[in-house]
Amino acid sequence: MIELKQCPKCGRRPLLGYACGEYFIVGQVGGCGVCDTFGEMHASREQETEAWNRRADSGDKESV
Repeated sequence: MIELKQCPKCGRRPLLGYACGEYFIVGQVGGCGVCDTFGEMHASREQETEAWNRRADSGDKESV
């Protein structure tokens, strides 16, 4: 299983949430403009993790 990378802004590793057949990112720090606002949702853990890791690798510290 692929691990989620740390948030480029708050430095914490987000959690994966699941609802209505979709996985999504849940930030661990309230008010983080990056991990709290990551809006992509995917049907599998792997797809959501890969999408988050691409965002984290880009170093994007701005909110979306």
